[in-house]
Amino acid sequence: MKTQTKLKLISLIKFMPTETLKMMFIDFLYRVKNNLTKNYKNDKSEANNTSIVFMVDGKKKSGGLAERLKAAVFAYQASRALSVDYKINYTYPDNLSDYLLPNEYNWLPEENFISYNHKSSIPVIVDVSIFRHAFGYPLYLVKVLHYMCMKFRKYKQIHLYHNVAPFLGNMANDFHFLFKPSQCLQEAIDIQLNNIGEKFISISFRFANSLGDFEDVYEPLSSEEKNALMETCIQRIEDVYDKNKHFYEKVLVCSDSNIFLREASKLQFTHIIEGETQHLDLPHKINKPFEHMKQFLEFFMMSKSEKIYFVVEKNMYPHSFFPKFAAIIGDKPYVNVEYGIYKNIDPVLWCRQW
Repeated sequence: MKTQTKLKLISLIKFMPTETLKMMFIDFLYRVKNNLTKNYKNDKSEANNTSIVFMVDGKKKSGGLAERLKAAVFAYQASRALSVDYKINYTYPDNLSDYLLPNEYNWLPEENFISYNHKSSIPVIVDVSIFRHAFGYPLYLVKVLHYMCMKFRKYKQIHLYHNVAPFLGNMANDFHFLFKPSQCLQEAIDIQLNNIGEKFISISFRFANSLGDFEDVYEPLSSEEKNALMETCIQRIEDVYDKNKHFYEKVLVCSDSNIFLREASKLQFTHIIEGETQHLDLPHKINKPFEHMKQFLEFFMMSKSEKIYFVVEKNMYPHSFFPKFAAIIGDKPYVNVEYGIYKNIDPVLWCRQW
């Protein structure tokens, strides 16, 4: 939904006289805006258990890896609050179970568990930005639950689509309660830890196509602007290293730009995880098994670093869930480096606002 349209809708919702009317309008808005219901028919696969199924199946954009994982944890927290079963149907662009497995809670759906019978199941899209602005913080958390509770009056299975979610509890504890690395991912993590050493710091950059890697938020810069931006960011890596070199020998560098990572790899003290970065929401073919292993590796390796830095410069995307969520699940300090100014940030507090 375009920003201007969303702002107009939020203004309209705010002036509605009752909360019930607001909820009814939001429900109507999602039914009109999204065409997901076309997949729901009067078939024989009627849902048996009252449950929330978190959906990442390619029918709607779900954001990057960190947004997806954070939303999956929130969906579990919502199911717990509503005392219903919880499953994850994550199949796009590949299966989540290739990388993460159930830890203490079995979120894998059994065969034929997911029902597309329109009488018993319904797709629900939670646009948290609309709830947050319509009802205010923290009341919107209650309203999100109320919205789903309304659905359970008629349906047994809610298929939940969303990528920016609030917290309903301890995000780190619930993440580890749900997930553990698959054997393949754990072996890859162990190799990276062996190569980089026991203690290291990490630094993250989000260019969002400023360097021309793949279609994203920004248009590619000119050659001169690209070179100037990369020089500035390389200098930021050197500055961070100088502040920490007496304690840590290596800096893990993570980025959405393969172009920049190739440049950063020329520094002797940097550690780069090999592979090509692809945005999970952009259409692309899966050419080999574990195509997105690099992103999962970067996420878990960052969570194991001693400190996480996120760099922002002109013509770079100013926000990223990826390093913040890694800091949350690893319980590590997080530092924003914005135009060379260092600022310690509480990633939990920041993410609660989104």
